[in-house]
Amino acid sequence: MLKTLQEQDQPLGLEHFHRHWHLSRPGSPQLLLEPRQHIDRVANNSAKPQSSIRREPSAFEVVEAAIQPRAQPTCSKCHATGHRMSSKSCPLRHTEISQRAATDVPVATPTLTAMSNPPTVAETSTIALLPATTKGLAAIESSVKAVAVAVTPVLRYDDPRAIYQRYTAAREDWYKAQPHGSTKTDQRYRKAMGLPLQYSKADYDWCLDWKQMTRCCETPTGSREWTKEEMMAYLDWDKSENDRLDVKVADKIVVAPFSSRRRPGEIWRACEEDSKEQQALYSAL
Repeated sequence: MLKTLQEQDQPLGLEHFHRHWHLSRPGSPQLLLEPRQHIDRVANNSAKPQSSIRREPSAFEVVEAAIQPRAQPTCSKCHATGHRMSSKSCPLRHTEISQRAATDVPVATPTLTAMSNPPTVAETSTIALLPATTKGLAAIESSVKAVAVAVTPVLRYDDPRAIYQRYTAAREDWYKAQPHGSTKTDQRYRKAMGLPLQYSKADYDWCLDWKQMTRCCETPTGSREWTKEEMMAYLDWDKSENDRLDVKVADKIVVAPFSSRRRPGEIWRACEEDSKEQQALYSAL
C-alpha cells in the first residue's frame, strides 16, 4: 500500500492506519492559541537592569519629587542661604575692593590757576609745602588700623574661627595657583590636599561638644550655628594635631627610650609649653 501511494504521489491519510491506532476523544477539539504579547512600557523605559527587584516609582511619587522645592544653596563666605560664594548677590564678594578703596584716600595736590592781575616780584611770597598731608594720611591709616584691631578680637590658634580662617586662606591660595578656567570648589581642594570628603554624624556631634567647638558660634552681632564647612575644617585640624603629637612623642621615645614615667604635673606642663609654642608660631604667621 505504501508503494502504491508513493507511485501515485499521494499523502498518507488517517484511514490507512488500523482503527486501534485511532485516538478518539469526546467533545470538540480545543484550539491552542498563543497568548497576546504584553509590552511593559515602564520596564522598557526603566534604567534599572532586568534582574533588579526594586519597585519602580509610581506616577504620584514622580510628580511629588518633581514639584518638591530644592534646598537653597548656602554661601561659604557669608553663610547665608539663597546664593553661592561666586554669586554677585553675595555682600562679601567685593569686600576686599571696598576696604582697599576706603583706606586709599586721595592725596591733595596743589593746582595752578591763571590770575588776571599777576602780582609783581615785590608782592610775591614763597610758601613751603610741608609734608603735613602725608602725615595726616598716615595718621588716618594708623587710626583706621587701630580701630580694626580693636574691633576684631585676637583669637587663639586653637579657636574654631581661627582654624577656619587658616583653612579658607589656604584654599584661596590653592585657587589662585590653579589655571584659569578650571573648576574651583571645596571638594576639589579637599581631594587635591588628601582630606576626607565627608565625615560621619558621630564626628559632627563630637565637634559640637562643649569641650570642642561648643554648640554655637559667638559673634559680636550674636550667636549662630556652625556650618558644615567649619566643622570639617576643625576635624581636619584635630586629626593633624593628633598626628603631630604622636610624631613628637615617638621622637622623644627614640631619644630617651628608658626614661622614667612622668607624673600628671609634668604632662600638663609639657602640654602648656606646647600650647605656647603653637600660639607663638601661628601669631608670627
